[in-house]
Amino acid sequence: VSTLSMLTTHVVIPSLVMGDVRKLKSKIVEQINDFQKKLHKAHDDSQNGLDSDGNGHANGFNAAKYLYVSHRLASKYSHLKVAKVVQSYRTVWPRQSYQHEVNETKSYVGSLLGV
Repeated sequence: VSTLSMLTTHVVIPSLVMGDVRKLKSKIVEQINDFQKKLHKAHDDSQNGLDSDGNGHANGFNAAKYLYVSHRLASKYSHLKVAKVVQSYRTVWPRQSYQHEVNETKSYVGSLLGV
């Protein structure tokens, strides 16, 4: 029984999720590379006198600044390395809310509404 438990825990489950882990790793590496490119571009732009916010973005509206707690924390603790990564996220749209109400009264049969 313990051998079967060990095989399941250390061989079967990791082999099932390995594809997802590889995809996630490639996405994270891509995001890190994009962030580094933006930092280099912001540095080059600042040397050339172009207007940018220090994260490689032209100044403009950023909904994350007002709607995301992580962005506010990154602004407060800007001395941390990870704060620059969080502050580099920009969006003009708020996050889509999945908490919506649906009026179900139209789906009921008309004769049951009087009950």
